[in-house]
Amino acid sequence: MVKYRIYYSRYQGEGEEFVLLDSVVSASPMPPAFYVHGNLPHYAGCYYVTAVDRSGNESAPSNTVCKDNCPYYELPNVFTPNGDGSNDLFTPFPCPRFVQSVSFVVHNRWGRKVFETTDISLRWNGRTGRGSDTEAGEELSSGVYYYLAQVRFFRLRREDEQVTIKGWVHLLR
Repeated sequence: MVKYRIYYSRYQGEGEEFVLLDSVVSASPMPPAFYVHGNLPHYAGCYYVTAVDRSGNESAPSNTVCKDNCPYYELPNVFTPNGDGSNDLFTPFPCPRFVQSVSFVVHNRWGRKVFETTDISLRWNGRTGRGSDTEAGEELSSGVYYYLAQVRFFRLRREDEQVTIKGWVHLLR
């Protein structure tokens, strides 16, 4: 074997064709131990490998291996927007992973919408408003607020991408 060809498909079982991703030259009769598919916004995808001999003959594809992302988007249940520089913004816990987009809406206890954003990091400062334009918004009182977050992840299958997260947050001043 003189080289190995690595093929890639973004989604599993969705009729998407595999495309040639790269070729790795064989320095020995053993196949390469690993290959790094870099500069990716996510890891979800499927791969298979073929071997090419000196005459240019390509082997049949190896078994297909698929890797899915392990998405993570968790929200706290309390924040204190009191200007002390600690916990002043309502944001997801550190390191949300493989998030493509978010639609986030907060309601007060009477069901009135008080805040909404599509920013993945949310950055709600406890004021009414939309997105990052809340500085001019009305300061909300301490209390419990209810949220609905529609989170779209980069996943292996298209139908698994969106998750709805419902919860509450206690705003303390």
